[in-house]
Parts: sequence; structure tokens; C-alpha cells
Amino acid sequence: MKLLRLLETSMTPSDNQRRQRIMNILLLGLILLVAVMVVYGLQFLFYTPLDVWLETAGQPVLLGVVLFVGLIPVLWLNRHRPKLAAQIFTALFTLALMFSDRPQEIVTGRVLFLLTTPIVFAALIIGSRWAWILASLINVLLLSLAVVNDLDLAEVVVNGLGLYFIALVAWLTTRSLEQSISELWALNTELDHRVAERTCELNESLAREQAEAAKTQAVITSIAEGVVVFDTDGKATVANPAFPILLGLDQNTILGHSFEELTHENLPDEEREAALMQMKKSTSSQDPNDALPFTRFQWREKTLLVSFAPMRDQDTREILGTVAVFHDFTHEAEVEAMKDRFLSMVSHELRTPLNAILGFADMLLESVYGPLNDNQRGVVARILSNSHRQLGIVNDLLDRAQMEAGRLILRSTPFSPAALLDELSGVMSTIAKAKHLELVTHLEDGVPATLHGDQQRLHQILVNLVTNAIKFTDKGVIGVRLYRPDPAHWALDVVDTGKGISPEAQKFIFDPFRQVDETATRTHRGVGLGLSIVKDLVSLMKGEIKLTSTPGKGSTFTITLPLVQAPEKESTP
Repeated sequence: MKLLRLLETSMTPSDNQRRQRIMNILLLGLILLVAVMVVYGLQFLFYTPLDVWLETAGQPVLLGVVLFVGLIPVLWLNRHRPKLAAQIFTALFTLALMFSDRPQEIVTGRVLFLLTTPIVFAALIIGSRWAWILASLINVLLLSLAVVNDLDLAEVVVNGLGLYFIALVAWLTTRSLEQSISELWALNTELDHRVAERTCELNESLAREQAEAAKTQAVITSIAEGVVVFDTDGKATVANPAFPILLGLDQNTILGHSFEELTHENLPDEEREAALMQMKKSTSSQDPNDALPFTRFQWREKTLLVSFAPMRDQDTREILGTVAVFHDFTHEAEVEAMKDRFLSMVSHELRTPLNAILGFADMLLESVYGPLNDNQRGVVARILSNSHRQLGIVNDLLDRAQMEAGRLILRSTPFSPAALLDELSGVMSTIAKAKHLELVTHLEDGVPATLHGDQQRLHQILVNLVTNAIKFTDKGVIGVRLYRPDPAHWALDVVDTGKGISPEAQKFIFDPFRQVDETATRTHRGVGLGLSIVKDLVSLMKGEIKLTSTPGKGSTFTITLPLVQAPEKESTP
């Protein structure tokens, strides 16, 4: 294990580390080779005379001992100063070869071949350009030996060119290797940088998602409504704490169960089917902004509302499941029931005495209980007027309450347009004449003799519009026109020559309990419900109402309704 540690390096993966590892391998290999060579040379001492041994094996053994002693510290130095260790190793190895044999063998003999080895080693463990440096140094040493020992210089020069050729090959090889390692190191560095950036981005994204998930979980947990999430298979995957409390279920029996399984014991089949239908509509809706209605049902002693919404992937918009929100509507349902009872009571308790007052006042005016003087008749007339006004306000309030509760029902029957205008004229002409105004009605050609609709509510609409027109007109004409603007519709125009309505007031003219100005409120009696009731009634009839008005020149209310002709009776043969 200690020997293997010598092959380890403390540097970062690079070309330097490659050289350091090669250096370790070469050092260990050479040390082992020298040790074997020394042991092999020493064995001749046992059966060879000393003088003979010194001439034959003594010089290699001595050289081996010197190398062994010199290479051990180089091996240690390679772990801390690898380049210096490589230079020392190359120098020692080259010098050992230069003194390993006779000058003739070194310059032109067998040792010359071995001198190519340190050139290759220098290129590998120091640097590619060191192949040229070491080749030049060896050539200088060879020339020096040739001159000192009077050897053939021409042969030395030729052998030196061979060493330069070996240096060229080593330089090309190691240079290409160095460039490849440098490019690979740069690529690895860039890759590490990208991995670090992506890791940082991933950590940030994960942190954001965890924060959002924590927020979502906190919101779901804190809201009072019961929230449950169903996957695409219809199984519950998430439920907030309020859901089992609201429905009185065990938390452990919710997850993994479908809506049918959760509600089969306490919800009638009809109401459960209606809820499932809404759940399917939520997942089949193409528009993610579609608002689906609530489904209302009775759950034990509670009244609940449930709404469904699709859960979509933020990127692909693919539906991942359904979110169901359950709301406890028990208190609101009780208020609705109280409101219905109140409306029923008011309808009876207010209308009945008002109708009785109107009846007795009419009897007084008709002198049923004896003749009245002028003062008495004036008082009775005011009683009649205020009672009619009070009854109108009560009727408007009741109509408004029924509309808000969604309980106002239209009764569509055949009626005559001409009779509708005649009835309006008979009721409103006297009121118009009292203000010295003229009420004119006109039925244009092209309108069918019989239409289909709620004649009583149409009469109410016209009375409200004409009453307003009379109220805000001091002189001129009030006109009512019934016509057919296109084959699919019929329309009513109520035109006056009053003071008109400003553009600012037109924005809220159909709002309940709103009138044009405070002066009008004081001058003309009313609570501001007439036009709002007209608009709601027209909407219930699937029609449209428009206002055109110019201050000082009067106003025109136009009502457009779908044309529904009464079916003609089949003639009997």
C-alpha cells in the first residue's frame, strides 16, 4: 500500500499530473532495475577474484549503487516539485548512460542506442521542447568524448543527426499529446463551470418550487373551505384539513378514493350525478378561464356548495386532475329561507291592507257612505294617490327581491300587440293629461297580430318607462311605438321631449336605488327601482334595452325582443 501511495499525486488533473505519474512509474521501474543489477553484480564476488570483479562487474555495481541512492530522494521530490524531480532524473539517467561503458561504445556502439531513451523521457516528463534540449546536450557530450578520445567525428555527427530525428518524433508526439490534454482540460473546465451553473440554477429553481409548494400548502391548509384534488383517474390525492371536518369523514378514508366513493352514503343519486356532471365539464372545458356554476346539495344537516376546476400543467396546459372546493352554505341557505318567508309575509301583510285602503277610499269617492264635500274629496283623493304610490313601491321591492333570488317566473302566453298598447293608453293617458302632455301610441305595419310573451310584465315595463317619461317631461309629447326592426325581433320605443339625461348619469341610470340627481329625488317621488326592474325583466325575456338621450332634447328607450309568434290554431274541417 505504501508503494502504491508513491504513484498518487496531489495536483489537479492536468498535463502536469500526467507527467508526474509517468515520472513515478519510471522511477520505480528504474530503481527496481538498478537494484536487480546491483544484486546480480554482487554475486560474482563469491567466486571471482576482486581484481577481476573490479574490472568486469565493479563499475556497473558502483554506478547502480550511486543511481539507487540518487533516485530515492528524487522519488520523494516528485510528490512536491515534479518538474525539478523530472529534470534531476533525466540528468542522472543521462549521466549514468554516459559512464556505463567505454567511450567508443558510448559514441558509436551499443550505448548510443540507449541514449535515445532519456530524450523520449524528457519529452514525456518535462516538456516536448526538452527533447531538443537534451538531444543537443547529448550531442555536445558525444563530441567532447570523441575529441578527447580521438574518435571519428564524422560518425559522431551522423549519429547526432539520428538523435535529433528521435527528438523530432518525440517532440511531435508529446506536442500533440500536450495540445490534446490542454484542450480536454479546457473543455472539462468549461463543462465543470456549466455543471456548476446548472446546478446552481437547479437549486434555485428547486428552492422556488419548494417555496411555492409551501405557500400553496399553507393556503390550502389555512382556508376554511374544504379542498380536495382528484387525479385523472378520479382518485383523491390531496385534501386539506377542513375537508374531512366539513363532511364529517375520516382523514384516512379520503386519499385514494373517488368522489362517488366519498359521497355514496350521504348524497342522493340525483345530486351526486349532477355533481359528477359538473366535474366532467370542468375537465372537458377548452377555455381554462371558463367559470362553472356551483352545485348545491344537502349533506346531512348541512347545505353545501361544490365547484370544480381543472388543474393544468403550467407549460403544456395539459389537464392533470380536478380541484373540488366545498363551501358550507348552511347559514346562507337559512337566510334565503327566512327571506322567502319574509317576502311571502310582506306580500300578504302589506298588499292586503293597502288594497283594503284603496277599496274603502274608492267607496268614499263613490259616495257609498254618503256624499262628501270638496275638502273631504281632496283628502280621499290624496289617500288614493299615496296608497297607489305605496303599493307601487311595495310591488317594486317584491319584484326586485324575487329577481335577486332568481325566483321571478315569466308566464309566456299569446297576446295582441294592439291590445297591449290600448291597455297602456287607457292607464296612462289620464296621468299624462294631468301634466298637459299628450300620450301617443303607434303600431306599425308588419307586426304580427298575435305575439307570444308575458303580457303582464310587458305592461309593467311600459308603465314604468312611460311613468318616468311623464315625470321628467314638462311639455310636449310622450310617444310609444311598437314595430319590427328585423324578421327575428320586435321592438318598443318610448320617446319623450323632456330635459334628457346627461352622459354621466346614463352610466348608472339602470342601477337600483339610483336617480339622476338629488333635485329629482326631492321633486319626483320614487325609490329608483323602476328602470332597474325594467332592465332585469328585459334580460329575463332575452332582450336588450338601449338609451339614447341628449340633454335638453329628450330621451328614447328602445327595447328589442326576440320575435316569438303565437302558433296558429288549426281550423276544423
